Parts: sequence; C-alpha cells; structure tokens
Amino acid sequence: MTDIHLKGTARTDNRLWSHEEFEAAIQAVGAERYHDKHPFHKLLHGGKLKKSQVAAWALNRYCYQSAVPRKDAALVSRTYDRELRREWMHRVLEHDGYENDDGGIERWLVLTDALGLDRDYVQSMRGALPATRFAVEAYVTFVREQPLTIAVASTALAVVAGTLCAIGCWRISRRSTDLIRALMLLPIIIPSIVYAVGLYRYFAKLDLLDRFAGVVLAHGVTGIPYVVITVSTALAAFDPRLEQAARGMGASLSQTLRWVILPRIMPGVVSGAIFAFIHSWDELVIVLFIASRQVFTLPRRIWDGINENLDPAMAAVAVLLVVFTTLLLLLDLTLRKRRDG
Repeated sequence: MTDIHLKGTARTDNRLWSHEEFEAAIQAVGAERYHDKHPFHKLLHGGKLKKSQVAAWALNRYCYQSAVPRKDAALVSRTYDRELRREWMHRVLEHDGYENDDGGIERWLVLTDALGLDRDYVQSMRGALPATRFAVEAYVTFVREQPLTIAVASTALAVVAGTLCAIGCWRISRRSTDLIRALMLLPIIIPSIVYAVGLYRYFAKLDLLDRFAGVVLAHGVTGIPYVVITVSTALAAFDPRLEQAARGMGASLSQTLRWVILPRIMPGVVSGAIFAFIHSWDELVIVLFIASRQVFTLPRRIWDGINENLDPAMAAVAVLLVVFTTLLLLLDLTLRKRRDG
C-alpha cells in the first residue's frame, strides 16, 4: 500500500483524495519546502542582509515578477475556453492591477523606491543579473511560441483508439485478435524514418503535409501501440465475471463499459496516455518529413534553433522537455505502485 503523509499523518489507503485533502496535501508540502525556507530568505526575514544585498534581490525579483503577466497573457491568447480565459485573466490583473488596485508589480516598485533605487532604472531591468534576464525571457518565449496542442490532440486520438481496440480484442478473444494486436504494434516496430517516408508520399496525395491534422494523425497512430499494450495488460487482470454480473443486472453495454470496465482499467489507460504524450512530445523524425513552416513541435523548434540560429529559448525548451518528461514518468510509476500496492 502507498504511504502518503498528509498534515503529518500517514495515509495507507488507495482511495482518491477529496478536494479538501488534496489542497491540504499541497499546503503541507508548501509549509515544508516553500522558498521562505531557503537560507537566503531566512537571512532576509531575519534582517541579517545588507541594504545592497536586499536591493540586488529586489532588482532580480522585479525582473521575474514583471514577466509573469506577459507569460499569463500568452497562455490566455491560446486558450479557447472562455471560462478558463476569464479565470486566468485574474492572474494578469493581480500583477498589472485594475481600477483601484495597483497590482503586485507596483508593490515591487514601491519596495525598490524604499531601497533608494531609481524607478526607471528598475523598470529597465539593467540591474538584474544577465542570467536572470536570460532565463526569464527564454521561458516567456517558450510559453508564447510552444503550444502543446499537437501532443494533447494526438494523445486523445491514441487513447480513444487504443483503448477501444484493446477492449474489443479482449472481448472477442480469438486467434484473429492476436493478429490485430500485432498489427497495432507495427508503428513502433517499423523504423521511424521508414514510417515517415511512407507518410510523406501518402499525405502528399491527401494534402496533409505541413498540416496540424496530418501531424496529429501521424503521432496518434504511433501512440496507439503504447495504449494497446498498457490497457491489454490491465484487462488481463480484469475479472470478466464483473462484466457478466453487470449485464445480468440489466446494465447496457455502454453502461458496463463506463461504470464497470473503464474504472478498473483506468491505471492502464492513464499509463498509455502518458507514454503516448511523451512520444508525441519528443518525436522529431516524422515531423521533419511531414511538416515544414506552418506546424512546429518542441523537438522541431530545438532542431531549427540549433541548425539555423542560436536561439536562447532553446535552452529553456530543452530543460522543460526533460523535466516534464521525467515528471510524467514519475507519475506513471506512482500510478503503477498504487495499482499494485
């Protein structure tokens, strides 16, 4: 069983957290690891820093804080959900201010005024460390130019098709289904460059080259095998008598699928989705063949940034690529432990 600490107490059950429990767990982590626990901040809060040290900290902090609303505005501009945009706009207004509220950035300027720093000098950010300016601008550029739409759309396609295929093969359970499973694995068996060349010739006839739909379709197909494998593994441990009992009690096929089968195999579905997303997130070879200048993915942006120009944002992209992939793999390991615990 998993051992999760929540407000100093151990949880050893596998049930889903409630909203209140999840919020309490996040706050507990913050109480232990928030930035105010850093040695520098302990010195700052203890009044043990020189005025010049506090001024240097405030200059670099302003550089970061002033970039937050630009980053959030970039996210809002790419969001199609109206309610999400309205909710996210609060973050922009909290920093930039509105009506009678001057906003968080103004408060940082008041602090630098109190430290005797010229406001124009602070706003020019010339006093911030070059590394701070570089990192902040690189991450703002990343958020502004690197959408996750392709990875999310291809993952959705792979999860739906792969899950339905695995469930169908499990229900039929004939020799022919073994052949279908083998065919579903072909996209990861065939070398990527062979698959990419074939797609190029086929997509050229369908006018899908350098199209969003073309890249999503290509990545979705190559993501299906991961979902089929993980969902089939989950179904192997599923007791078919549960389905028979549900049907015997009058549940329809869709109700049985939604209320009985899917909840039991959800860890396999999530694991497959994680691997499909990672595949689309860092795939390069196929995109080099079927995309040109209208469709970009993260690896393609890194490739162009290295070969065509030395774009500083590529460092931020590469870091986030590695960190995000690692976090997804850790999430998958956690789900597996909870499922097997």
